[in-house]
Amino acid sequence: MKSKARFLPFVLTLALLTSLFVLSQATAATGSVALDKNHIKAPDGMVGITVSDPAANVGIVNEESAGAGMVSFVIPGRTIAGNEAVRFRTARSPILSSSAYDLTMEGEMGDSNIGVDYRDVVLSLVYGRYETSTGEFMDMTPPDEVTAAWEALTAPSTVGGDGRHPFSLENPQGGAFILRSANDVDVPTGGIMFTATYKAPDAQMETVRITSTQDPAGFDISVMETGADTGVFTGSFTTADASDPATNSIAAIAGSLITVTYEDAGGDESRDRVAVENTAPGVTLIAPDDGYATQIRGVRLSAEVTDTEAGVVEGSITFHVSGMDVGTGAPEPDVTISPESQTNVAISGGFRSEAQLHGVPSGVTEVTWHVTVEDGAGNMAMSDMSKIRIDTQAPMLDSAITGQHLSDGDIVTDASDADPTSVRVDFDEDVDGDSLQATDFRVNDIVPADVSSSGSSVFLTVAAMASDATPTVKVVGAVADIAGNVTTGTPAVTAADGIAPNLTVEVDPGYAKSEVEIRVRSDESLLTLPSISISDSDGNDATGGLSRLTLIAPDHYMATYKSSDASRFEVMVSGKDTRDNEASVGDVAFEIDNALPMPTSITLPGHADPITDLSGSYGITTSNPFITIEWDSEASEYEGDSHGAVDVTGLMFGDFEVNTPMGDEGGVRSDWGDDSPVVFNVTKPSANRLLISARSLAIGKYTMTFNGSDELGNALGDAISIDIEVKEPDPFSITLTPGWNLVSLPAEPQMSGINDVMGDHAASIVLTYDPTQPGAWLSASRPGAGEPFAGSLESINARTAYWIFTDSFDSLSVPVTRPTGGGVTLLPTVNLVAGWNLLPVLDVSGGAAFGDDASSVGNYVSNVVRTYAYNASSDTFTQHTGMLQVGHGYWAYLSSATVLVP
Repeated sequence: MKSKARFLPFVLTLALLTSLFVLSQATAATGSVALDKNHIKAPDGMVGITVSDPAANVGIVNEESAGAGMVSFVIPGRTIAGNEAVRFRTARSPILSSSAYDLTMEGEMGDSNIGVDYRDVVLSLVYGRYETSTGEFMDMTPPDEVTAAWEALTAPSTVGGDGRHPFSLENPQGGAFILRSANDVDVPTGGIMFTATYKAPDAQMETVRITSTQDPAGFDISVMETGADTGVFTGSFTTADASDPATNSIAAIAGSLITVTYEDAGGDESRDRVAVENTAPGVTLIAPDDGYATQIRGVRLSAEVTDTEAGVVEGSITFHVSGMDVGTGAPEPDVTISPESQTNVAISGGFRSEAQLHGVPSGVTEVTWHVTVEDGAGNMAMSDMSKIRIDTQAPMLDSAITGQHLSDGDIVTDASDADPTSVRVDFDEDVDGDSLQATDFRVNDIVPADVSSSGSSVFLTVAAMASDATPTVKVVGAVADIAGNVTTGTPAVTAADGIAPNLTVEVDPGYAKSEVEIRVRSDESLLTLPSISISDSDGNDATGGLSRLTLIAPDHYMATYKSSDASRFEVMVSGKDTRDNEASVGDVAFEIDNALPMPTSITLPGHADPITDLSGSYGITTSNPFITIEWDSEASEYEGDSHGAVDVTGLMFGDFEVNTPMGDEGGVRSDWGDDSPVVFNVTKPSANRLLISARSLAIGKYTMTFNGSDELGNALGDAISIDIEVKEPDPFSITLTPGWNLVSLPAEPQMSGINDVMGDHAASIVLTYDPTQPGAWLSASRPGAGEPFAGSLESINARTAYWIFTDSFDSLSVPVTRPTGGGVTLLPTVNLVAGWNLLPVLDVSGGAAFGDDASSVGNYVSNVVRTYAYNASSDTFTQHTGMLQVGHGYWAYLSSATVLVP
């Protein structure tokens, strides 16, 4: 507080200062602090502070002075040099604020023989601040206006005959007084006693302490007295994200508590608090509804404002309105709220407020309104904007257009999507759809079939119109706007053409080698020639091959298109009628194909994969082969290729000229009577596949040649030529290793004699186990190297397995009989006995090689208890539970006899 924290220094320059007595009189009083809000927002909220303390408005007095406002000073005896300045201070110092000090100096000499010429004394004010830590005063340069006042005091006339030296200064800052003498002055030993009388400035300052939940240390804020001798001090602070004493800003967030503390001269403290809340008031517009229309110009507006925390500031409830002439779009500045019309009725947590529109002109005016409000914490809120229409005139028919219609509540205006059974009729304002009837209108003097509306637009359903129709529309019944104004007849209007022309596009032919004709027709006259663009199957622009479009008949146009590229081409045509309605057609395509691709593949018997190298030589092991030629490459020459049919032409198989079906023709047969058993049957199972069946081909080499032709007659530049050799089937090859080998045949040998089967192979012993024969074991051996086998085993078949002993790694090749269709022989079976059996592995397919997996043990034979395989490299047996392998033999123990059916 100022009475404890600020000091006023005085200086007297008359004699050497050896002692200084400063006496002050203490003042006790009780003060209080109050805030103007109990809630505040953060940041940017502001709170007013009021301190009430009558005891704080007093002058500076000395306890030993003769009266209030008097301070006595003693100058000890010494000599004071001329112009020497001696400073004196009081115990307390008021803050000076543009206030006048009335200072009177009176002195008495201790020795009457020594006098003081007061006319030589200059009273002056030194600016500075008092350092409480050191007790020193720091001088500052005074402003010019104060210096001029000092100089005026040097005039002798200012010293009264009674020795009094009065002066008055306007002083905006604090400082210290000094007395300065122009001459040396001797002060007697007893010293000089004088007094300084002054009063406090008109308005003084006090200090309060502010703290918050976020800043518990806080800082001091100065408050200014409201006037001379009031004892009431005011100030303010704001809320911020961070504290800043320079701007009186305290850190606070929502939920914080801010405390302001005042300590009076007697040490008593007073506090007041404010809570921080940032919830804006609620503002709800009650009536009228947004979009409301009425003929009443003095509409009452109603809203509810609530705030359950800081409370609504009733005086802040404000209605804002603005008007606009709907016809011109110009503002209506006279549209306001009648000031005396606003009423506020208290409701729970706030007010229900109403106000009446004023100054609304006749005609059609759109009024936009909203409400703003502030709560006790300073939080502002604004309602949504709402629009109402004040309408005092009947709707007028404005225009009409064909084709535009409603689709799922939306107005379709695109002429290319027009509805030829709809006429859109527009009024100058929104109409009441519930008041509309089809009989209220005439289109070419015919009552529409139906009527609907959206806003200011009415949609009439009529019979289908031509693309260039412009019917006459008039109102013959009562049509009301949404404010209730009714019109019962308006001048007829001619509907504009809102329907795009109907374009048809034809391409002839749709599939060509290089050139097509493009024809465009319109059902109404066009503003200019239609526009044609063409793109290829990759989406690239290919319009460059298009000739100039020419008119060949009324509303009938033609152009030619040429291209050397094979592709599917898309045609886009657009055109505008004389009212600029544009139509586009883009679902027309044609194809240009100027080459036949190579066949995709050929399949031959005995070859697992299709053959794509159509220039090689291939072998087959059947005299009755099926050969397939795949030409599906014709259907994928370009993206969108829709023509894949190919006829195979010029088919030759060796010297045989083979007929082939053309187009959708069925199968054809080629034979040469009794002179040759060879027969070819050829069919097309699909548009680009040819199936050839040959019978009774002799062993030997044949060259198959052929060409092709697509739907446009495109053919290969050179015929395809493939060499095919018909040869005997390869014998079944059994891999043998030195020592004993347990093997079997997958099918019956062509010749079963043991020497026919074994031939000149180096094997020397062959054994088998046949429990149906006496002794069960049969064997044969070579008496000497290269000699025939002899013994009880005279033949070899596929119904058992065999032990073969050899000294070499040479494989054993055995020609076997493969199962074929149409034969009179049954497929193989094997009778197995209970107990041990040498188990063969049979191959009914005829295509398996030695070591191929045939079947698992459990699926291959039933009633099996154990199965063992022989490992020739280690000369050991291992139990076998996995896949049985073609060409191998196995020991199998069966619980009962069974028949093996492979």
